[in-house]
Amino acid sequence: MSKHTPGPWIRSGHFIFGPKHAESRHPNGRVLVAKVVEGSHRADPQLDGGADRFGFDSEANASLIAGAAELLEACQASLLQVESYIEDAGGRQSVEEGTILSEMIDLCDQLTAAITKATNGCRTDTGKGGQQ
Repeated sequence: MSKHTPGPWIRSGHFIFGPKHAESRHPNGRVLVAKVVEGSHRADPQLDGGADRFGFDSEANASLIAGAAELLEACQASLLQVESYIEDAGGRQSVEEGTILSEMIDLCDQLTAAITKATNGCRTDTGKGGQQ
């Protein structure tokens, strides 16, 4: 898998830009990462209510996308810390249900799933449990 455009990303209206790059042809000198489409988006017209019932807040979507690279980095760093704590506490095998450690394992699993989704299954430079 290719690596994503490095962060931080910035938002300018509905455009998301990565870092400055010498070959960029954009006036701001940055790499274009994404453009969020404005307005309502057509969902499945067969669903009850049709397309008019499904609108997305493109402003919020643009902000979320702009923070994605930094969110990924924060998740990766958090996962390393949580995995280290679990290992220091005796590992996953020694955990009783309902304890703080079992909640940390659940958090570790959530972080792993989010990172896997964001990186298309490649957990490069993260915890011990992922693919390399």
